[in-house]
Amino acid sequence: DGYLVSVQQADGTIIAYSNLQANPPVRSGDQVEQGAILGYLGGGGIVPADVLKIYVRTGKNEFIDPATILGF
Repeated sequence: DGYLVSVQQADGTIIAYSNLQANPPVRSGDQVEQGAILGYLGGGGIVPADVLKIYVRTGKNEFIDPATILGF
């Protein structure tokens, strides 16, 4: 799946993005703004380079469908 970058929101929700290339432009502990570049696609060897995997875990430690957060 390549590299993974996760972002924790103020409400405790964690959104993780994977299949990213090495050396993402953010580091652990960085604060990011909406629209910031977190990484570049194409880091995995098995997953196609144009596929972004997204995982969402709520503050209640439950994984949920990312579409509910992203508005799909």
